[in-house]
Amino acid sequence: MSATNFYRFKYPIEDYLPDCLPIIARILCKRLPGLAETLHGENATKPENLEALYKRILSVTDQKPSRKEGHEYFTGLVNNGWPSLIANRSNKNSNRILETYYFLHTIEMGKVIATEIDRKLWDEDTYEDRFGPVPGGYCSPIPDAKPLVDSGPQPALQTKVYHELDAHYSRRKIEELLGRDDEKATVERFLKADDGFCWLQIAGEGGKGKSRLAYDYILRAKDFGYGKAGFLLRENLANFREHWKSWTPDKPHLIVFDYVIGAEAEIGKMMGILAQRKRKLRNKVRVLLVERQPWNKGGLQLAPPPANESEGNRLGPFELVDGQAEWFSQLNGASYEIANASLAHEEFRFESGIIELRKLRPDQLDTSKNRRIMS
Repeated sequence: MSATNFYRFKYPIEDYLPDCLPIIARILCKRLPGLAETLHGENATKPENLEALYKRILSVTDQKPSRKEGHEYFTGLVNNGWPSLIANRSNKNSNRILETYYFLHTIEMGKVIATEIDRKLWDEDTYEDRFGPVPGGYCSPIPDAKPLVDSGPQPALQTKVYHELDAHYSRRKIEELLGRDDEKATVERFLKADDGFCWLQIAGEGGKGKSRLAYDYILRAKDFGYGKAGFLLRENLANFREHWKSWTPDKPHLIVFDYVIGAEAEIGKMMGILAQRKRKLRNKVRVLLVERQPWNKGGLQLAPPPANESEGNRLGPFELVDGQAEWFSQLNGASYEIANASLAHEEFRFESGIIELRKLRPDQLDTSKNRRIMS
């Protein structure tokens, strides 16, 4: 698992290595002796300290030692021999430097040096700011853990819904949502994706279970690592308007809008800010839009007539055709003013951006497969 974490850490920065390695090595040659002494004691010699540090790095990254002893490798590095060490990337030297850089992110005492290197490499950002949490890192987010720093104001999400109608989805008279296995699988992929921010719409005619599907995943959000999940009501959305640009999510968030029409501009501005900041969010944010008309179906046309009916001057029925829905065009326009990019782009939407609930077949409503109705 340690090796997997190291390679996951290394993967997003591989294209930058020619420029990164000299910077990392320069800082390491100044800071490693002090770190080695702090970790392993003042009574040991410098070579002993460096050898102990080397073995600890190999243990954390699960890498095999090279022929060169650890203290020889690090002595060469700290004695300003790093130019020759990184000149030939076909040997293991560049990997050893990256292993050390990764190791510094995994221990509390190394975090100061790791941050110093990060800010030199990534224009004052940290690795986490640029690429997301360090796999296996000391500061990786832990569900329900106390935040390391004050995250500031958080949006007020409504988790519990109550309605007086006995058939309302919030009463959950049917314990399991029937016949929606494919749709549930899509929502779960959406929640598990690595993106800092992305959105998805649940569409369909009234009564097809859109809100119920969203509500089920609000209640199950913690199963997927989301510390906060719920409906963001329009009043609470307006109250948080001034905070989105500086918002630091204290935990992963699942934000649900149960019907968008009427609040397109406000929601669009919020999503534009999140799209603009997606690589800087400390925890991931998912936005789930519940709206009847699919975002990518923007107009109406006459449906093909039945086989036994001529075209004539029919007035219906109609069917939706491709093109952005009016509500989404308004939402996207408000977002574009902020992010200068379309929310319809695959960088921001999840997969196609749509789950469209259709009428269920009788076999999908079979309640005999260990599904029970709640009394």
